[in-house]
Amino acid sequence: MRKEYRDIIYIVIVACGFIYAYCYKSNRMGMFSDLFNWFKPNHNKEELSASNYISDNALKTLDDYNAMFKHIGYESLFDKVKPIFRNAIDISFTEDVEETLGMSKLGGCPDLSKNIEWPVDAKNIPQSFVGQINLADVSEFDVDGLLPTKGLLSFFFCQDQDYFGDVEKDRLQFRVIYQENIDNIEQRESPEGTTEQLTFVPTKMEFSSNLSLPTYVHPFIDSLNLKDNEEDILTEIHGDLSRGKMLGYADEIQNYMESECALSEIGITYGPGIDYKEPHIHDVMSRQFDWILLFQVPSDVANMMWGDTGNLYFWIKRQDLANRDFSKCWCIEQCY
Repeated sequence: MRKEYRDIIYIVIVACGFIYAYCYKSNRMGMFSDLFNWFKPNHNKEELSASNYISDNALKTLDDYNAMFKHIGYESLFDKVKPIFRNAIDISFTEDVEETLGMSKLGGCPDLSKNIEWPVDAKNIPQSFVGQINLADVSEFDVDGLLPTKGLLSFFFCQDQDYFGDVEKDRLQFRVIYQENIDNIEQRESPEGTTEQLTFVPTKMEFSSNLSLPTYVHPFIDSLNLKDNEEDILTEIHGDLSRGKMLGYADEIQNYMESECALSEIGITYGPGIDYKEPHIHDVMSRQFDWILLFQVPSDVANMMWGDTGNLYFWIKRQDLANRDFSKCWCIEQCY
């Protein structure tokens, strides 16, 4: 064998050794397992794909998920994630519908009592009406009984989406209104100053119960010490992150959001330079998971666009939800 070939082979072998050692130490052996699996006889990538399984089978219960993980050969992964499943409410949409009083919908015109003024933003410009949820439509799907069983939740957001960098200003850029008694509501036309572009298409919402897992950016996933291939399976299960839902885990596009919500309580904008060892910051961060997702609103429905095809997320603390106090919600916009 010529010397230059021997040198190349030697370099490749040494490089593979270093890669193997790194993966072994950092618990990233999944890539080697995946490579090995391709050489197994009768390997069928179609059969072992989580996304293909999901396209053919609805995943609504723990038994459904258990069957899926077993089918793709990841029973041990199901055992790891089983304790962190949360009940959620999925939302499906039917666009361009006729509006009826008190219906659950995105866009169109809100149904408000006469004594409720249309919310305005920090510049005194009318906010866009995002949507409303008739809680009687949702009640049977709220497995944990967290939400009120009656009334109307209405959501508004600033028209210009000028919403980053100042917590005190951001508090004025959205609004969540809860009307427990809806006997005297009436359909309210958008006030002067609301642009046609940001008056969204009436879109009916329908609900169903489901289970929810956090995305890979969430600390609950970090705590499981998953292998890379296991994280890949969870990412495949999540699929499209742009969808409507209530409760459960948020489908984060960027960072996880509970910490951002917690910091908003004490007037601190999430970002670099925060000293998390400061007692008041440490204290509020210790309770960050008291915050839960109230409502997730996707783009590409009802003529909505949140940033660059992102989501709008409304959050609330568990105790505030129990007290039916929706004045302390927080709102976050994330996009690609």
